[in-house]
Amino acid sequence: MEGSGYIKLHRKFLDWEWYDDMNCKIVFIHLLLKANYKDKQWRGKTIMRGQLFTSIDNLSSELHLTTKQIRIAISKLENTGEILKKGANEGTYITVCNYDNYQQLEQTEGQAEGKRGANEGQTEG
Repeated sequence: MEGSGYIKLHRKFLDWEWYDDMNCKIVFIHLLLKANYKDKQWRGKTIMRGQLFTSIDNLSSELHLTTKQIRIAISKLENTGEILKKGANEGTYITVCNYDNYQQLEQTEGQAEGKRGANEGQTEG
């Protein structure tokens, strides 16, 4: 994972069913931040866009939550379809479901045209 860039977080996140559950909210935002934004090879494994390879202990260390708090939050997020979890020998694959809805690819055609039109309007004046 690269240390630069950003994630998008829509204001409708305020209405999300787990928003008032501090641990679920922290874990989910952390997963969004850590998930790959493009497919990647790592130690012989393919980690897909919207996925990360981690462990409960690693998440606990990164978030300063107990392993029990992490497991409960992961379970809630899994039960409501926010994430999928798949165990592996050295860790766990976590997939953020609907990752593309949360993190759309940069610049669609309409965005590029809209920006160009705005720039043209500024230079004509």
